Amino acid sequence: MENIYLDKAKLLFEGFGKVNSTNIQKVAIKLFKDLPTEDDLFLEITKSFLKEKTYGYYSVGTLFFKFNRKVLTKKNINYFEEVLKEYVNGWGKVDQICYRAINPLIESDSTLHKYLVKWSNSDNKDLRRVSLVAMIRSSKTLTLEYDYERMISLVEKLKNDDDFHVKKAVGWVLKVAYVKYPKKIEEYLRTNVKNLDRMIFRYALEHIKDPLRKELLILK
Repeated sequence: MENIYLDKAKLLFEGFGKVNSTNIQKVAIKLFKDLPTEDDLFLEITKSFLKEKTYGYYSVGTLFFKFNRKVLTKKNINYFEEVLKEYVNGWGKVDQICYRAINPLIESDSTLHKYLVKWSNSDNKDLRRVSLVAMIRSSKTLTLEYDYERMISLVEKLKNDDDFHVKKAVGWVLKVAYVKYPKKIEEYLRTNVKNLDRMIFRYALEHIKDPLRKELLILK
């Protein structure tokens, strides 16, 4: 059954002439209307899109999750963990599936935090990035409503990571966390000014206004 939908997607992309964000959205909307409503079938068909090497098909698959939030539940966490391990490679794929699926999934149940801890210990750099990005709320403003202590423990663990995109995610988390926890983030930055990579520190300052921002920059 899954190949039927992939074949349909291929024909639609060929008809549009090119694969871009607008056409990806059109293909996903058109196909989604005909997808089975049963969770197991829906998830398997979606996985077939995520397996594809072509980025357009992957994006269609992540949009299916966005359109069908009822599958973003704790009972399906093993499915999503498999998807992350097997088919998500590169920071772009990480951020897309986090925004459309993993973030709302993690937010739906506080007991799923243990998976972020587990992924933060992974040898897979993309899983480590997921453990950070998944704490950011999927909204137009990309806020962070996550528990501060849980968030900062993952920041502490990964702030010296060997991978550039993991460290950049650390800075991103600190940046968006400042909106909800301004005093705590300011204190954290002051305390750790010598312990944070310059890129992380500068990224963390992006939501901080002058003159405080300039004051913190001077410390670095």
